[in-house]
Amino acid sequence: MLASLTRSNQHTQSFKLFVHAHSSLSHRPDHYTLSAIVVVTANACLATFGAQLHAHAARTGLGAHSHLANSFLLLYSKARDLGSIKHTFEEIDCRCQDGFEGVENEIFEGKESGK
Repeated sequence: MLASLTRSNQHTQSFKLFVHAHSSLSHRPDHYTLSAIVVVTANACLATFGAQLHAHAARTGLGAHSHLANSFLLLYSKARDLGSIKHTFEEIDCRCQDGFEGVENEIFEGKESGK
């Protein structure tokens, strides 16, 4: 529902829905919900709230999803925040390097152990 409100440019309604749905501490947004609300904050030029969402994503591990990183890049580009854009790209680059190193280690360890 949040995504459909976002796609139809009903930013106020989607923001209210997000706040209402996640006002209790028992409900945590997933990466799809977070991505949709980051797009809303980008379109509404709420860069400070978007940065808080970015911190939440990093703290909870949701920032590892590429579509969420793309949403943050959209947010920061609309806000013209080059420092945050650079930081987001660095986060993406670190995740990619860690992923490739893990694959390389698995390959080399497998060859050494005769697998």
